[in-house]
Amino acid sequence: MLARQADDGTVAVSGGLPAAFGVLPAVLPAQGEVGGKPVADSLEGMMAAVSARRFEPTAFAGDGVFVYGAGSRGRLMAECLERFGIKVLGWFDGDPAKAGCRIDDAPCRGPEALLEARGYPIVIASIHEWEIARRLTEAGIGDYFLGIVGHLWRDPRMLGWWSRELSQVYDWLEDGASKIVFAAAIKARGLGDDVYVRFSDYPQYRHPRVQAAEGDLIVEGGAYVADTTSMYCESVGKRCRIYAFEPSQENHRDLLAGIARDGLEEMVVPIKRGLWSSSATLGFRADFHERGAYRIADEGGTEEIEVEPLDRFVEREGIRVDLIKMDIEGAEVEALKGASETIRRFRPKLQISIYHCSEHYFEVAHLIKALVPSYRLFIGHHSPTIEETVLYAICD
Repeated sequence: MLARQADDGTVAVSGGLPAAFGVLPAVLPAQGEVGGKPVADSLEGMMAAVSARRFEPTAFAGDGVFVYGAGSRGRLMAECLERFGIKVLGWFDGDPAKAGCRIDDAPCRGPEALLEARGYPIVIASIHEWEIARRLTEAGIGDYFLGIVGHLWRDPRMLGWWSRELSQVYDWLEDGASKIVFAAAIKARGLGDDVYVRFSDYPQYRHPRVQAAEGDLIVEGGAYVADTTSMYCESVGKRCRIYAFEPSQENHRDLLAGIARDGLEEMVVPIKRGLWSSSATLGFRADFHERGAYRIADEGGTEEIEVEPLDRFVEREGIRVDLIKMDIEGAEVEALKGASETIRRFRPKLQISIYHCSEHYFEVAHLIKALVPSYRLFIGHHSPTIEETVLYAICD
């Protein structure tokens, strides 16, 4: 693979997906700086620095560690530490509901108690890791590390078994930046190491060619607390219409609160259903009790939800669709199947999360191309971890 960076910062690449793995470090900025600025001078630099401060359990010889983050990532991290015989001495979390409780017989405290951990490593296991790292640095606590749980997601099939399918997606991608980000995401998932991920240079769901526009009718699968919903509205001066799907009782309540908080009632229609390939009642469960992290359960669901195909909803409402966003915890492929006629008819812009399942790194793209071969595909990555990889698609 050949890579060259133009004066405007764009990257042109040639060669296949396997060759892309080897060129990654030479093409993007060093992890210790962004745009030549020291780490502390930019948020991107802080995120990169946090990624570089990896906790290596095989090299640890202390009495134990504290974990910052008592949600799903923290519990995955605790599972990882247990495998290496490392004891979790205690937990920290910014959620007042978690502070004061005990997790696996270890106390959980709020950030105000951080000094109690002085002398012990603090392993950060949270989606807010760079914010936490900044907070720890400002508090004079330097003995902190990013808890790499990526190897628990390690899937060697990404580097061999699915090489043909993934290489086809790579060849479909429209620009060099997408190819590099995609290759990095595949390598990170295949080896189970977040250090390989590369960030896109635009905000999530704000791809330069695949984003909301004035007058769009948007279907948002997985609206959660209306954070992305609000972003869409603000980006087009509130000149849009959004159907926001959020099926769980707790998340739908938070969605309604977010809509009211940001004054979006005239633009947003909240829908207490999920998107799927057929109409059904399905079990739903929370992952490790972290707010917002719910997925379809084969058994043992914590609640039942109603789901339906987007095609049926669109026909019933008599609407067109200009943009579809899906971040629905692994249900994306089934939901796309249920939106096939809508996609063929309206050819909307697509923003689809592909990181929840290893197979989705190729299944989503192949499904979209099978529905409408003229779709142009891009890949964005928006997190210092393996999560938040998004496929963007548009028909010009």
